[in-house]
Amino acid sequence: MDAAIEAAQVFEMDGFPVVTFRNDAIRPGYAARWAREMEALVARAQAFVLLFLPERPEETLEDRKQRALWLKSNKDALSEHCRALITVEPDPQERAAAAKEAQAMQKAFGLLLVSVASESEARDLAQSLLAA
Repeated sequence: MDAAIEAAQVFEMDGFPVVTFRNDAIRPGYAARWAREMEALVARAQAFVLLFLPERPEETLEDRKQRALWLKSNKDALSEHCRALITVEPDPQERAAAAKEAQAMQKAFGLLLVSVASESEARDLAQSLLAA
């Protein structure tokens, strides 16, 4: 396994190809490490799904900007291997708002973005997308 993948701190890699974002990694300045780990994931050249669990803390504007720039500049390579970004959002109103936001993000980044109600639903969807 790639050393960068083994040392992952932003993503939980134990369930690869379902990769879970670690909410406790969101601290000011984390975007640089996030980008390195994303590069290592893409370099694996294997299909994967990113899973985001609830109770995510707010990230800084600078981190959000850096991640958006990385996503734009790596759009083609990422969309080749990343089958989806799945967010767990138990609240129906928040899930509906996330779905609207996802439409714009899908166009910008070329990735499937989906919000579901539970972690089990997210994992089932991830397995389906990976099997397709």
